[in-house]
Amino acid sequence: MQLPSININGTNAVTLYDEAYAAYIAVRQAKSALIAMTVHGRDYPAGNIQSVLEDHRGRVQALQQVENDLLFLSLALNQLAVDERTKS
Repeated sequence: MQLPSININGTNAVTLYDEAYAAYIAVRQAKSALIAMTVHGRDYPAGNIQSVLEDHRGRVQALQQVENDLLFLSLALNQLAVDERTKS
């Protein structure tokens, strides 16, 4: 993942951190909601429940990867934001 370069013409580190952290929280909540969804064979009488479960796991794993990326970004930007706040 490429991190943004903080410079005088760009967005400040505090704003970048706040936005990245808000996105991280939203994805984390979305993943929790997805995990909480009921996936039961009785709801797919004509379908293959194993395929449905695999699809569900795939969506959870995709959100987990996005969550991991946003956490990494947030942690990196947090240090820049702390440095910027202490300069003010």
